[in-house]
Amino acid sequence: MALTRAMSVPAPVAEEARIVAAMASRLCAALASAETEPGLKSFLEKGRAELARLSEDAARDGAVGEDWISVSGALCRAGEDLALAFGDMGNWAVEPEGGILRLAELLREMLERMAAALASSGASAQSGLAEAKGKGLELQAVFRRARGAALDSEKAVEGLKLCEVFRRFSDASAAADKAIERLAWILAEGGRGGGSAH
Repeated sequence: MALTRAMSVPAPVAEEARIVAAMASRLCAALASAETEPGLKSFLEKGRAELARLSEDAARDGAVGEDWISVSGALCRAGEDLALAFGDMGNWAVEPEGGILRLAELLREMLERMAAALASSGASAQSGLAEAKGKGLELQAVFRRARGAALDSEKAVEGLKLCEVFRRFSDASAAADKAIERLAWILAEGGRGGGSAH
């Protein structure tokens, strides 16, 4: 079925998409920079807490249907994994090497396209979701290659630490992909968002 109908996005879900995209953008910029950004940890933790609050509110209030609650929960998980990736890097003194930078960039692009799709409607939303899905597929391919290279490393401990950080980005992408799939369902159903995908 063509995804051409408009969807009415609940304000908390649109805000969650904006927050998680902002988290990915700021993390990506910090990783690409040679300088440490002291406020990044606080920013990510604040975003993570706000995502959890919005997701809980959406589920508790019952103001949105179960499909929107599913989107909300998936966005919350994506933000959680983003924050955990950064935390793991700090805890294990993992430097932002090429694989991490590429995964962060693809995740940022994926989340930004999804947030833009939520702000649009009809064919424009369909196109944005397709682009976001494509970035997610590319991220998973990069993840598999980077993980393989890290496991082949002669430095086993460093390789395992890298693999764990890579996995966090992969998990964030998987959560975002779940949100995209449910959004596509909602869009196909005309924006009702109250039912459940079959």
